[in-house]
Amino acid sequence: MQKIIIKNFGPIRELEFNLNKFQIFFGPQASGKSTLSKSVYYFKSIRDEIYEYIANHLQTDRDRVLSYNNIIYKLNTRFRSLFGFNYLQGNFFMEFNYRDEYFLKLKRVNNRDINFNFSKPFSSDLNRIISLVNSYKEQLSKEKRKRESLRSILGVHHRSFLNKIKYMLNDTFGDDREVLYIPAGRSLISTLSNKLFLLFQISEHDRNVDSLIREFSEKIMDTRDYFDRDINELIYEKEGSTDDVDYKRKYFMFVEILRNILGGDYRFIEGKDRFYINQRNYIPLNFASSGQQESVWILYLMIYYYLENKDCFIVIEEPEAHLFPKAQRDMLMAISLFVNNKNNQCIITTHSPYLVSSMNNLLYSQHINKMYGRSDLAIDQEFWIDPQSVVALFLSKGSVENMMDDETMLLTSKYIDTVSELNSDEFEAMYRIEMEEGNTVNFDFDNEESELINWFMSEGQQDDDK
Repeated sequence: MQKIIIKNFGPIRELEFNLNKFQIFFGPQASGKSTLSKSVYYFKSIRDEIYEYIANHLQTDRDRVLSYNNIIYKLNTRFRSLFGFNYLQGNFFMEFNYRDEYFLKLKRVNNRDINFNFSKPFSSDLNRIISLVNSYKEQLSKEKRKRESLRSILGVHHRSFLNKIKYMLNDTFGDDREVLYIPAGRSLISTLSNKLFLLFQISEHDRNVDSLIREFSEKIMDTRDYFDRDINELIYEKEGSTDDVDYKRKYFMFVEILRNILGGDYRFIEGKDRFYINQRNYIPLNFASSGQQESVWILYLMIYYYLENKDCFIVIEEPEAHLFPKAQRDMLMAISLFVNNKNNQCIITTHSPYLVSSMNNLLYSQHINKMYGRSDLAIDQEFWIDPQSVVALFLSKGSVENMMDDETMLLTSKYIDTVSELNSDEFEAMYRIEMEEGNTVNFDFDNEESELINWFMSEGQQDDDK
């Protein structure tokens, strides 16, 4: 099982936990949610970083020997670009365990450079891959001296070699899931949808542009050609999927939720990002609402991975951004449907009590089914979340607490209701002033709310009499 350990990094003083299928990080702003998410993402994406470095090295540095230090330098550079220099002002320790005996430790002591320490089996595997790459480069050099066409050399055989490297890296890291980070502030990508290529070019050379925004925009550019028609049509193009009734049913469940949230469909047609209100009428994506712009690529990237039958580790920052409470619930339903499919894995960071309370309903559904064998519940089984597959952490002021109640297997209400309790206390204080002044207040509450307030006030009066 994968595990991360962090000490004195950014706002996080100390934490350690095993990764599960579903992680939710809850807490106020600047509490460390993004730091923790980016840390996990960094370690999980090292495999891809090494692969991309090797692929580029074979294309551009054919005369230079690949070394272990080259890779460490690349990972160091990547770390700095992801976290920035503010995080490198003090000493810290980080460790990520990928599988048994395969771990990576990062340490900065006495304000010196970051020390990268792969475990012995890990470094041995990496050195074996490096040796294989250098042997392949030597073979390429010999073929070139024979005046054979470089294009043919770098054709089918080259792709086959890179596939072998990818397979070896997946095996070394013990994980073949694709890795994706969907950052906060993603509406910028939708607003500049017709200028994404320009944004990507600028961000490659400008350190002031967030590297996660650059990577996210690159993923969208690679994917949006996929959505050139109605999403209901896409599933029928997947070979063999039309005969899989369960596969189709889950897909159309996801599409229904997507349309409930967005109120329409996204399509990329003639090089333009369009948001279709119905089958015929559309507006440019950059004129859609802020909630639609924030949500569109969360939903459509999950659809892409589902249709392509690819396992994915996905980080979603603030999936509730600019959404009405019911739409926040629907967004969680979409994410749970995605995570429950195959071997997907997810991290959510959130400030939203609506999202957390909605998650409790999904956890409770699984609990009711497990305890009593009941499946006739208000929530469809595909959305249930197994409490054993969840890591729920509350981050605040450098500390980290487990939100999961070990007895109820639900997220503890004290983290959800703090604002409601504060509002109730303030309301009660003002209501008492009205009572003291002898005024009767006719609030426009429904019966249930009126009964609750009457009970609340009577209980409060009894406490005062005591």
